[in-house]
This record gives sequence, C-alpha cells and structure tokens, in this order.
Amino acid sequence: MNGSAIYISDADGKNQYRLSPTPGFDATPSWSPDGKQIIYTRVDGLMIPGQIPKTEIHVINTDGSGDHIIFPKSDFSVEPRWSVNNQIVFMSLMNGSQQIFTMNSNGSHIRQLTNEGSSGDPVWSPDGRKISFGSNREGNGKLNIFVMNADGSNVTQLTHFNVPIESGDTNWSPDGKNIIFEYDINGHLQSDPNAYAEIWIMNSDGTQQLSTTQPCSSVGCAPRWRP
Repeated sequence: MNGSAIYISDADGKNQYRLSPTPGFDATPSWSPDGKQIIYTRVDGLMIPGQIPKTEIHVINTDGSGDHIIFPKSDFSVEPRWSVNNQIVFMSLMNGSQQIFTMNSNGSHIRQLTNEGSSGDPVWSPDGRKISFGSNREGNGKLNIFVMNADGSNVTQLTHFNVPIESGDTNWSPDGKNIIFEYDINGHLQSDPNAYAEIWIMNSDGTQQLSTTQPCSSVGCAPRWRP
C-alpha cells in the first residue's frame, strides 16, 4: 500500500503530485521560508491503536529530491514547522510527556521549551518571535491557547474556556495581528473529529474572541490563513 503521503498542488487543486517516498505514512508538512523545501513527519511502521507511534522528521526538496532525516526515530515527534528565522518547532513525547521543542533546520541544538502539563500544536508568529500552542497545564480537563517567546519565556494564556469547551490548533494572520483557532465542545483534547467545532478568531493578545460561525466538525478544523 502507498499509505498517507505529502502532496503538492496548485492553489486551485490542479496539478497534484506526490512528494514523499512510496510506501510510507507521512503527515504535517511545512514549507521552508524560501519555499524550496518541505519538512514533514514520517511514521515508522504501522499505526497501532493504544501504542505511541515512532516517528522521524524529514526534509525534502519541493521537486521530491533530497529526502533526508533531520530528527531520528523517537516517540511521536510531529508537526514540525519552519520559522522565517530558519528554526524548527515541533511537539514530541520523547521525554515522557507531550512538550514543545525547537531545533535548527539541520536537526541540531534541540531545546525543550515547555514542561507543564501537555502542550502541542506549536505555530510560529509571522516574524518568528513568538509561538502559539495549546496546553492542558491548567488541569481539571481544561484545554486552552497560550503564546510564548521563541525561547520559551514569557508564557501568556490567551483563552480561558472551561470544560466542556476546548480551544487550540492556532494559526496567525500574515500581519501577526490576529489568530484563528479551533473551538470545540467535548473534543477529548481535540482528538475527536466528530465533536462539534467552529473556527474562531481573536487578536494576537487574546482580546476580541469571536466565532466566524463556520462549523468544521467531522472534517477536521486546522484553520490556516492564506499568505
């Protein structure tokens, strides 16, 4: 079987072609700042329910050449994203709990940024100075959105929803002034694609949180801003 893969297409969906090697189970691609490469996660072996998957983080050229590993096999190291400053942020279970890390684009200088609770879905601000992320660090089943500096300092909570409402899966507007995110109800830490969900928007300091009224249940939210 060919499995899940990374594809490229025109903005209108035309001229699609597979980028990552066959076979494989590949996900969560992110473009390099110059648009010449893509970083992505490759799952090692089969996905087995109840078991933490082993993954690798790869970089590949946009023509499909030069595929190589920059972060070797570990426990669930996923969602790598490139900053304009050529740094990579990702989340991983490699140290026992789900936390956020950064590294250089060649896989060197790995640094753990978070330690409290479980944190994930890290996303760079357009200028590469901040990282938004979701975390349950408050306890009592709460899942909210936080932002921190690129070095992990100055963690600030942006949303303050209570159970059963959850928020996460952020993305910044190109000018850095707004953040869109997934708002859901009883999403089981946003792992249930059938939970009722909407796309919300707020200022990057957490003020003026508003629903776009666009539901996104059953299809997966992952709202993204067009550059």
